[in-house]
Amino acid sequence: MGRFARSMNVKKALAEIILIFIGVTIAIWFDNWNNDRINTKREIEILTELDGDLEFLIHRLRQKIHDDSMALASGKIIYHDLLSNINDYRDTLDRHYARFYVFSVPGIKKTAFETMKSVGIDIITNDTIRTGIIDLYDRTLNLVRWSMDWETTEFNDKISPLLDRHIQLIEFLKQARPISYRALKVDEEFINTLNNYNFQKQYRIEIVRERIVGIEKLQMDIKSEITRLK
Repeated sequence: MGRFARSMNVKKALAEIILIFIGVTIAIWFDNWNNDRINTKREIEILTELDGDLEFLIHRLRQKIHDDSMALASGKIIYHDLLSNINDYRDTLDRHYARFYVFSVPGIKKTAFETMKSVGIDIITNDTIRTGIIDLYDRTLNLVRWSMDWETTEFNDKISPLLDRHIQLIEFLKQARPISYRALKVDEEFINTLNNYNFQKQYRIEIVRERIVGIEKLQMDIKSEITRLK
């Protein structure tokens, strides 16, 4: 075989190797591109689901603030009335005693967060958003839930027995009144417990308000990330 023929064979072999290399590179690039596209689509789906869960959560927490604020306002009116020198009961207090029964514990959905964990938390590529989501569900909402559990125990163990002892609930949210107004005005346990409960409720309202601000910020970041990914 001549030198020319050998040279052509070498060039042909090199060309084939280069073509194979280019083909493999393109295949790997396409596979990576396709995986990235699939992962991005899944990320958008999870972020969209999270956005919905946060919207639901914000709505429920705002409703709790509304209910608690209504009960707190009535609780303060009742407290100041019991400390006053007025000894005759007024029918206008009926709705305040009825509103003091308002007590709500909103549910917290974790569906999207559990989906994110099952898929793998790294599916969320934005480090700040991923950290914010984990912090919200693993820390912030656990604190909110702990506060609500504490409130439930406080109401059931301390407030409810006193209400049963002194108050007759006639129509929920509309009418309730003391069984004996004069006896209620001299019950220091009721008055002190009411004052402490009002204080704790005010504190919890402020905590929930702060949490809502943080959740809204995270939700806005998620919406921006969805837009960017699309």
